[in-house]
Amino acid sequence: MLAAFFAVVYKLTSNFEYWTFEALRRQSAQHGELQMSAIQLRDQDARQFPLLESSPPEGQIYLVDFFYASCPSVCQSLGSEYFQIQEQLKASGRGNIRLISISIDPSHDDPLGLKNYAGRHRADAQVWKVAAPVSPEQGRALMRRLGVVAVPDGLGGYVHNGAIHVVDRHGQVRQVLDFADWQTALRTAVTLADGEQR
Repeated sequence: MLAAFFAVVYKLTSNFEYWTFEALRRQSAQHGELQMSAIQLRDQDARQFPLLESSPPEGQIYLVDFFYASCPSVCQSLGSEYFQIQEQLKASGRGNIRLISISIDPSHDDPLGLKNYAGRHRADAQVWKVAAPVSPEQGRALMRRLGVVAVPDGLGGYVHNGAIHVVDRHGQVRQVLDFADWQTALRTAVTLADGEQR
C-alpha cells in the first residue's frame, strides 16, 4: 500500500517536483496543456464580444486575469498592475496585445459594477476590457478548464488565485504568472507577438 501511495503522489506531483495545485497549473501552461474556450463576454460599456476573435491577426496576444469587482485585495492589485501594462502598451503603440479582466462573479458584476471597477483603475476600453461572462455557466466552465479556483469566503466575496494568463491568438495559455510579475508577462507577450509576425 505504501508503494502504491508513493506511486500516486509521484504522478500527481509530476515526479515530486510540484507540490501545489498552482504550480501544476503553471507547469501545464508551459507544456501547452491549458486552452481558453471562446465564450461571449460583456464589457464595462455593456457591449458583448467574444473572448477570442474568430480570425485574429498574426501576433495577437491576450493578457487575461480573473477578478470580482468588490474584491478588496488581490483584484485591486491586479487592477493596479494592469493599469501599468496598459500605459506601457499605449506608449509603445502596440495594438496587438489586449488586456482582459474576467469576472468570477457575473451575477453581481453587472455593467455598472464593471464600469465602476474600470473607472477606479482608469481602464481604457480600447486596450483593457473589464468584462463578465454573458453565460455564468460558460464562465464557470472556463475557470474549471484553466484551473482557476474561487471559493466563497463567507463574507460575500471569494478567495481566489490571482494570476496573469498569457494567451496566444489560438487561445493557448503560454504562461501563468503572479500579478506582481506583470513586467515578465508583458515581455512574454511582446516576444510572442513579435515572433508570430516574423
